[in-house]
Amino acid sequence: MFGGGDRRERGGPKRGKDIEHVLEIPLADLYTGKKKKMKVNRKIICSECEGSGSNKGKGTSVDTKCKGCDGNGRVFKTLRQGNAIYQTQAVCDTCQGKCFVIPESDKCATCKGEKVVKDPKIYTLEIEKGMKHGDTITFYGEADQYPGVITGDLIFHLDRKKGEDSPFKREGNDLSCTQNITLIEALTGFKILLTHLDGRKICVTSQPNEVVSPGETLRIPDQGFSIKNRPDSYGDLYITFNIIFPKTLTADQSRQLKAIFPHSETKPDPAAEVVFASKITEQQQRQRANPRAREEHHQSRTGEAYDDDEGMHHGTAHTTSCQQQ
Repeated sequence: MFGGGDRRERGGPKRGKDIEHVLEIPLADLYTGKKKKMKVNRKIICSECEGSGSNKGKGTSVDTKCKGCDGNGRVFKTLRQGNAIYQTQAVCDTCQGKCFVIPESDKCATCKGEKVVKDPKIYTLEIEKGMKHGDTITFYGEADQYPGVITGDLIFHLDRKKGEDSPFKREGNDLSCTQNITLIEALTGFKILLTHLDGRKICVTSQPNEVVSPGETLRIPDQGFSIKNRPDSYGDLYITFNIIFPKTLTADQSRQLKAIFPHSETKPDPAAEVVFASKITEQQQRQRANPRAREEHHQSRTGEAYDDDEGMHHGTAHTTSCQQQ
C-alpha cells in the first residue's frame, strides 16, 4: 500500500516487502499513551517442508523451470486494437511469476507447494505518550517470510481517527480550542469547565478585573499536549473566545450601560439625515456572498423605486433631521 517493494541488500540476498498498515488513533490515546493489540495474518516458511514446497523430505527441492514463461516469470501478450497491434508483458499464469513450478504429485501436503503458510499473530503496539499522527511503530523482520529472502518489517502508521469530534486541536506540543462565553462573562469574569483529553475536569477562570475581547486568545500553561520521552512535561493550552452578545436591550438596560461605561456620542448636526441600520437576514448574507445574486437584487430594488410616480420621492419619504437633544 505504501510502495515498499523488494530491495536487494548490498552483496546479499533480496529483501522482501514490508507489510504496512494504517492505524487510526484518537487524540486522547496519543495524549495518555496506550497499548493496543492487533492481529496480523502474515506468512511464514512451512515447517513441514522447510520452505522447499516438496513432499520428498525436509529441505528437498523439486523446483522445475516453468515451461509457460521459460523461467522468466513474465510472458508477452499481443493485443490488437483496430489496425494497431500492441505487445505487453504480464505475470505468467502458470507459475504466478515465481519462474519455477512443483509437480502436483510432489507438492507438500501442508503448504500445497507454496513453501509458506499463513500464521495469524497478535502484536502489542506500545503507543507512547506524546506520539504524533504520522509516527510509525515498527516490528523489524516480522513481515511475510519466503525462502532465500530477507524478511521485511511490519510497520504501523498512526493516523487521525475519522469522525473524531474532539474540541481540542494539536499544534506541536500545544493544544488549542474555542469557547463561547456571554458578554457579561467577558466583562466581569468567567469560569468554564473543560474535560481534558485524559478525562480530568479543569476549571478555567479569568484573571481578576480582566476583560476578554471577541476573538482574543488566552494561554493556560502546562495544560497542553504531553511531550514524548518527557512524561512530566506538557505544552500549553490556548483558548480562543467567542463572545455571545445579547440580541436586544431594553431602554433601561441601555441607560444603565451608558451610565457605567464611559463613551462619547457623535455631536448632532441638524442638517444631517437620519438613517437606521438593521441586521441582515441569512438570505441577504448569502446574496452578499454571491455577486450575481447581489447585482440582481440591486436591479430589482432600482426598478421598484422608479415605478413610483414621484420618481425618487418614495426613497426619501421617511427621512428626518437629526435634532439637537
